[in-house]
Amino acid sequence: MNLLFKILLLVTALLLGVFLLERAAIINTGYLEMLIPAATNPDDDDDEVTDPDESEEQERIRIIGGYKAIQVDDEVIAIAGLEFAKPSPITFQPEFKAYAEVMDISPLVKTRSEYINTQSEIRVLENDLHNLNLILRRAEALHESRSLSTRELEKHRADRDLKAAEVAALRTRLENLVYDIESTWGEAISQLVLDKERKDEFDLLAAHRNVLVQVSLTKNQALAGTGQAVYVSNRNDRSTAIEATYVDRANRVSNPLYSESHVYLAKSAEFRPGTRLFAWIAEQGERLSGLFIPASAVIWYANDPWIYIRHDERIFIRKPLAHARQLDKGWIVTEGLDTSDTVVVHGGQTLLSEEFKWAIPDEDDD
Repeated sequence: MNLLFKILLLVTALLLGVFLLERAAIINTGYLEMLIPAATNPDDDDDEVTDPDESEEQERIRIIGGYKAIQVDDEVIAIAGLEFAKPSPITFQPEFKAYAEVMDISPLVKTRSEYINTQSEIRVLENDLHNLNLILRRAEALHESRSLSTRELEKHRADRDLKAAEVAALRTRLENLVYDIESTWGEAISQLVLDKERKDEFDLLAAHRNVLVQVSLTKNQALAGTGQAVYVSNRNDRSTAIEATYVDRANRVSNPLYSESHVYLAKSAEFRPGTRLFAWIAEQGERLSGLFIPASAVIWYANDPWIYIRHDERIFIRKPLAHARQLDKGWIVTEGLDTSDTVVVHGGQTLLSEEFKWAIPDEDDD
């Protein structure tokens, strides 16, 4: 009896185990179906959702004539305060910029004074020497007629020789001054000091009505000839520059970064010794023609200059300034721009921001 009960209990347990296993299999199968997305079915590919930001970006950004263009709405145009202008034709002489400094000529003024004083002393001593030579000749004549003792004659001769030695010493001193001036300042500037006929020119320098300017060139710059026009100003504004005339090559450079220096004469009472100046040096060659656009029209992206051209009321094309030269107040464009183009001269930075605003992450995005 007990044995039969145990057999029934065992059979019941086995049946219950089989039932539970089948139930678990059904539940697991349903759970997996929930985990597997419907998109895995190749027939459901058409149900993918397109990012609305990407769709909007494709509508705003387009390619026109090989250049990227952006379409903006009236609100952006109003916020940007866009202003426009037509490029204007211009003919110009290419220039490159260098740096200059007003030279301190106070040592030269002092040396010139010493030179003039030495010349005066020599003239006085030469006059004394001339008189002593006359006295010596009379003494020699008296000595021959036995009217003057040998002792007195030798005294006159010693006085003459002493004066001659003083004159020789001053002449040597004058020669050394000339040597110092020429070795320090160069031959051309030395002539301003040594040439009596150019006294008025030097006086203008000493009175600071004219100045000597040392223009220094970097290692990748060179002066093609002394006839190149040079303009200098104490402001970084080409329109304020005055022309300077070539004087000589400088005997030394003021900075080891410079390859060569040249001295120019500028007629200005505004500059003072030690003043740093800007210099514009005309390049060799013919004048060039191009279209001028103001500096406010240029925007910088990836270290390159760009401008926006209005294609229509809401579309603006961004073009690079690949063939352009930068001036103080704008750019000269020689290729890729026409007088009929309408250039954005104010507000271009806002257009650039609108063009790349998709790259700015949304603060709500995690």
